[in-house]
Amino acid sequence: SEAERLAIRHRRWLLVLDTAVAGGASNFYERLRFRFAGEIPQYALTPFGQFTGTRFYYKHLGVLHEPD
Repeated sequence: SEAERLAIRHRRWLLVLDTAVAGGASNFYERLRFRFAGEIPQYALTPFGQFTGTRFYYKHLGVLHEPD
């Protein structure tokens, strides 16, 4: 993806993101091969003002990190 190419260009090797449990994009991220890391219950509010959990995902880009 373009986001992955930009990350590699900027010497980043790990992408991390989150999405709401209720109505979130979990299936989309999993299809893009992001790995599920965990969930925090009642962490965020929906647009309707209800609490929902947040799911965290990461994707290792396979690029070795060289310290600055």
